[in-house]
Amino acid sequence: MPLEVRDVTPCVICGGWPERVEQFTPSANFVEWRLPSGQILDLCQACELEEFMVPGGWGCRLGLDATRLPINTLTVIRNLPQPTIAKDKFCPQCNLRLAFLEIVTLAK
Repeated sequence: MPLEVRDVTPCVICGGWPERVEQFTPSANFVEWRLPSGQILDLCQACELEEFMVPGGWGCRLGLDATRLPINTLTVIRNLPQPTIAKDKFCPQCNLRLAFLEIVTLAK
């Protein structure tokens, strides 16, 4: 299945979901994080909680330290000062942005 080009929010996990783009506000809080591998993740607060602070979330599936919460293995770089809508490729089959798929691929 070919990738689609979509409007996306800064969040690499949920940013390509149409409802997230429709609800986007530039005053929302997005944080830039560094993985132990050096890769950069931009996450919204919901994805921080749902994917990096719970067992079985993306943080665990990326192979981050299973003895701690995955969020504790990330390093905060900064809050994004001016979040905007951008364009990215998106896989409608797995429901993920290309920016995150590249991180997942390199983590394996």
